[in-house]
Amino acid sequence: WGHPIPFSPSNEFPENISAAAEGLKSITLIPALGLNVHSLLKHQTLVLTLDAVAFLEQRLLWHDSRYSPLVPFSLPHRDLP
Repeated sequence: WGHPIPFSPSNEFPENISAAAEGLKSITLIPALGLNVHSLLKHQTLVLTLDAVAFLEQRLLWHDSRYSPLVPFSLPHRDLP
């Protein structure tokens, strides 16, 4: 708990990162597709490459626009706070 967790946008990490983390038990290497809430909450530090940030942003935006709302936003909503 509490150690860095680097993410890569692909299933393969650069050789230098893999070699550096190979003998360390305190660092967990996870590809961006393996991102989950448990891994994020388990570690204090998250190390992302710029490619991983772009990949995750694209995935999150895709999920945001995946479904249309049940009620159109143009209708007045009186029950919203």
